[in-house]
Amino acid sequence: MSPPKKVVLIDDDEDDRVIFHEALHALRFAVECFYAPDGISVLNKLQEDTSSPPDYIFVDLNMPAMSGKEFLTTIKRLPAYKQIPVIILTTSHNPQDREETKQLGAFYFIIKPPTVEELSRYLEFIFSTNGIQAK
Repeated sequence: MSPPKKVVLIDDDEDDRVIFHEALHALRFAVECFYAPDGISVLNKLQEDTSSPPDYIFVDLNMPAMSGKEFLTTIKRLPAYKQIPVIILTTSHNPQDREETKQLGAFYFIIKPPTVEELSRYLEFIFSTNGIQAK
């Protein structure tokens, strides 16, 4: 059996964190997830523990203190973490947000689906590609 995938979810909405947690439990993959309400705490945690970087980072766009775009810009500047796939998970339907995050290095841009099952399908697809982005 392969080791669990290490995932970080950055989202200030507790309900969205619970939904993400439920979606992870529906997967055929073993997953360890660190949940954070903001990007600043994640950056601090990554700097404290460089021995175990996450395999994927999911981040909401609209958050106080540090937006998802600010987090994405910051993490992509850090050599030890710039190769980690960062997936935007947002309610934004704005095409400009999609294009801007792509330019900043986002791996995928996912509009938060309405059901746990649909989110599980997205996660299953992302994890089954092993970090290889579809063209």
